[in-house]
Amino acid sequence: MTPGRPTASGGNKPLSLHHVDAVGGEMDRGQVGLNFPAMWFDLFRVEIEADSLPRILDALSEGIRGCEDAIRHAGDLGKTKYVDNVVDSECDMLEELLGMAFVACQVSITRVVSRVHEFRQLAADGKGPLKGTGGKKEEIMYFGSGRVKETGYTQVQIIDAFANYYKHRDGWRGSWDKLKDPRQKKAADIIRSVGATEGSTGNLRTGAKALGNLELTDLNVFLQAIRSWQDAQRAQCWREFTSRGLL
Repeated sequence: MTPGRPTASGGNKPLSLHHVDAVGGEMDRGQVGLNFPAMWFDLFRVEIEADSLPRILDALSEGIRGCEDAIRHAGDLGKTKYVDNVVDSECDMLEELLGMAFVACQVSITRVVSRVHEFRQLAADGKGPLKGTGGKKEEIMYFGSGRVKETGYTQVQIIDAFANYYKHRDGWRGSWDKLKDPRQKKAADIIRSVGATEGSTGNLRTGAKALGNLELTDLNVFLQAIRSWQDAQRAQCWREFTSRGLL
């Protein structure tokens, strides 16, 4: 459904440069002296500043640190079956916590993609679509995000792909080449590019390290990747709107 303003019938009317809700009514932008695109940019900025992602990642980092402490303590006890069980259990928990971190980041990614779609709609209502980035999710995740090694993929694309892997990994058993969903096949290609493999119990750790989180506890690496991409998206949209006289 196209994002927009609820209508009396309960549907949505597409966003427009020419109209804005004011005291429950539809008014021309010039009449009320409001700059609708500028309001949308302010909302984007506020969403970034109020995002709960930093707090979520901080909490997950503490959990990961606890797992690593438990593994270290178990290692001090020597080689026993008990130690092996502890290490296996804590490694499984590490994967779970990293998976949660990837999914939390994906929520922020999805929010930004939605905002860019809305900006593109606003621009199209004025002077044609934005030129800085395409309208597809993959194109938006590619623009303004740092490339990872020689993979050809960006940090944001890789974070999004590992989030999909974590959410759907139970359906990825067997050969990833036989995945039927095109989106899952694409995610498999992306995570393979940084070393993830079928049957591995450490794929999320592999993904974290490929993104620069070598100690696993440094989830700020994920946050900075998201933040720099968010800033690049907002700045590009702002430049295009300004150059067209829409702000």
